[in-house]
Amino acid sequence: MAPKSSRPVIGLWIFLGAVFVGLAFYSIASSSFSQPPATSASAEPAPSEPAPPENSDEGDETFRGYACSPDCAELEKGYTDARDKNVKTRDDCPVGGRNSDQYSEGCWAYADEQANQPEQNDQSDQGSP
Repeated sequence: MAPKSSRPVIGLWIFLGAVFVGLAFYSIASSSFSQPPATSASAEPAPSEPAPPENSDEGDETFRGYACSPDCAELEKGYTDARDKNVKTRDDCPVGGRNSDQYSEGCWAYADEQANQPEQNDQSDQGSP
């Protein structure tokens, strides 16, 4: 049996070993979560508008000139929201964030229709003397 004076020293070594192992695991775990992905945020291009729709002969469904993928629900939602918010130009449409590309395209479809509409003003009564 070991002398009584060595027991506290053994307990200290066990405690220090446990602390060392804990720090090692913490270091490994925190480094894998805190490192940025391979592409940094500054290197990412700014969100851009999706490409305009291309005509295809594949028989895909379209909504106001934009291809629906997989269905037209997002395009219709963007169009309806744009109408409800009285959007006038594409600049008023949200791009990126929580909105899908198709949602933005639906908004653009409405904005394009508004831009192509002749301006309606209240001067129609002023045409006759």
